[in-house]
This record gives sequence, structure tokens and C-alpha cells, in this order.
Amino acid sequence: MAHSPIGKAIPNVEYDDFRQVIGAIKTEAVKKSEVLEVMSSENMDNVGGLENLKEWVAKRRACFSQEAREYGIDTVKGILMAGPPGCVAGDTVIGYNRGQRNSSRRISAQELYRKFNGQKASPPPWDLSLPTRIHSWDSETGKVFYNEVRGVFYKGRKKCVRIATDTTGGITLTHDHPVLCEGNAFVPADALRLGDRLLVRGTMRPRRKNDYSRWITKPRIVIEGLNYYEGGWSKTVLDPKGLTYAYRRQHRARLVVEAGMNGVSYDEYVYALKFTPDHPYTLTLPRELEVHHLDENPQNDAPENLQVLPSNEHNALHREQSIANLSVDYTAKARVVRIGEAGYREVYDILMAEPFVNFAVNQGIIVSSCCV
Repeated sequence: MAHSPIGKAIPNVEYDDFRQVIGAIKTEAVKKSEVLEVMSSENMDNVGGLENLKEWVAKRRACFSQEAREYGIDTVKGILMAGPPGCVAGDTVIGYNRGQRNSSRRISAQELYRKFNGQKASPPPWDLSLPTRIHSWDSETGKVFYNEVRGVFYKGRKKCVRIATDTTGGITLTHDHPVLCEGNAFVPADALRLGDRLLVRGTMRPRRKNDYSRWITKPRIVIEGLNYYEGGWSKTVLDPKGLTYAYRRQHRARLVVEAGMNGVSYDEYVYALKFTPDHPYTLTLPRELEVHHLDENPQNDAPENLQVLPSNEHNALHREQSIANLSVDYTAKARVVRIGEAGYREVYDILMAEPFVNFAVNQGIIVSSCCV
């Protein structure tokens, strides 16, 4: 039997079992703390990120050996890792984009953490030379757009709350994790009340003349009936009498440029192409050149808005713009309809490219990144 103050407090415990019993008592004490957390044993190869910590442990590996203890070197009892609060549960669904693909795929926060950090538990690891993007909210413009992920972190097992809305499902997250609310303010989850309105990813696009998203689905204007034109493409028409005839057609933007090449006004040029068989305006743009709209409005054919580019440069320019404008949306509002405790959950956080330190989850709820 043990004869010590601890032995008196814990009767009938063999001395050899003290280490296990004391460890259990310490674990219970830590669980009552709002700062510390006991982590289970884990192989460092399965821990993503934390490269500085891994390097520190590798350099001091010998300090944890039996030889070090015999030499009188004290063993490190543990590591306190302190960081900003707030995390989302591992089953939180996140829409992400990788590389040049412009469609969204879905992944859980836990699986995103594993793949982004190359953990063996989730083969194959991602090639991090390809950017990974998640929606972020820009407070200046109101846009919700794909922003690049800088890091994904496991934050342990924490007590969580579940919030549900009327239009965008719900989210499970720690009590202190900030959620975007009406008025452009991030509010801790445990401060939300029934009826509060969240700002979420939506499709409420501002009505602005030069907003690229308003023009992206509108076609270029085509001029028909160019009977005496060498360029463009043919169209065959069947008239009411059953006769067929063909004429040429061309984009108005290209005709505007060609009118300038021939030294005449646009109206004079088009009239000649329609009605004058022997017109002198024979200069046309080569097929390998295309006309680009500088303001991205394909219906604005003002001469100062048009730029002539080789086809390959024009296509590359629009690919870059397509990536830059991936799934650009704006915010809508969702009302909180249910709040409840969700128990202890494995939680994660995501570091986004600054200055947009927030990300959208599930069906569009926007939360702040707590990794900054």
C-alpha cells in the first residue's frame, strides 16, 4: 500500500498504479479548464502543418531518451499550444475549387484538412502547387468569390453549438466562432438569437452598368444581310415563295473596326456591304485576329472599347478573366430558426488569403477565419 498524501486520498491503490491513476486525475482536471485540452497520443507523421514544432521535436529527440534521463535531463511534461478561438465541426461541408476548374466540388472540413496537409490517412495527397479556393466575402464590394486557402488546421475537440437557418441549412461550430450577420458584423455563435438575420452567399447582384457579371451571358450583336461582304459567315434563308438565298453575317464589333480600316463611317460601310455590289471597301481583318471588348461588355461596340488581338491571346485573356470571376455571387439574408447544444466535436479552422479572412460553408453561411 502507498503511504503518501495521495495514497491517503486514494486508498487501496498499489504504488505501481499511481502513474495511471494520477494521469486520470490530471485529465479530469484539464477537462474542467476552459484553456487546456488533453490530446491523445499521435504519430507526428500524421499531423499536418506545424513544421516549426516538428523541427523542434526532431532536434531535441535525444532529450526524451532513457540516456537523457540517466544523465539528469528533465523530460518535457507537455506543450501548451495557444491560438485564437473558434472552429467549425469536422463534418462541415465546404465548396472548393482547385486549379483552373471553374466548377465547385464539396468536401468536409476534416477531409479538407487531411488532403491539404498531405496526411497518409487520406491518399492521395493534393499537389499544393495547384491553388485551392473557397468562397470568401469582400466587405467593400459585397461580392462572394473564390479566395485562395493558405492553411487548414485541426483545433482539437471542443464544445459546439448548432445553428440552423430558414434558407441555408445550418452549421455546427464552437460557441466563440464569429458568424457574419446583417449589418456586415461578425458575431460570436453563442451571441446569436432566434430571429437574427445572417448574411449568406446568394445571387443578389448589384445593378451597376460596368459589372462584368451582368454582361457575361449576353451575346455579341450580329449584323445580318451583308450580301456583298467577303468576311463573316453564311446564312441560308427560305423565303415565303419557297426560294432560298444566302447572305453573309458578321459581329458588329468587327465591322466597326473594319470601317475604320477602310476610312469610312460604320453606317456607310454597312450600307455598302448590304446594297452596293462594286463597293471599294475590301479591307477586312484576317481570320487569325479577333476583337476584344475592354470593358467586358460584348454589346458595347464603341471604337474606343475595342481592341484587336491574335486569337490565342484573346482566348488566354478570357480564360484568365473566367478564373478571376469564378462563381462571383453577392449576399442574401437567412433567418436563424434554431439554436442548440451540439456536444463536443472534432473541429477545424481555415486560413484564407488576406485581406479576406473569412470563408463560406455548407449552403452559404459565412464565418470568420480565426487563424489570423
